[in-house]
Amino acid sequence: MRLIGIRVPNIQSWDYGYDTANRLTTITDNLDGTLSQTLDYGELSR
Repeated sequence: MRLIGIRVPNIQSWDYGYDTANRLTTITDNLDGTLSQTLDYGELSR
């Protein structure tokens, strides 16, 4: 089981994306897209 989002009406709305290795790859801020993030991992998953 993994977290796929957090919702607090009118305060916070985040979605989380994962790759096939279950590593967090995106954090999407649905209220302010400028705060969204994309994460990348090297060969050692760091």
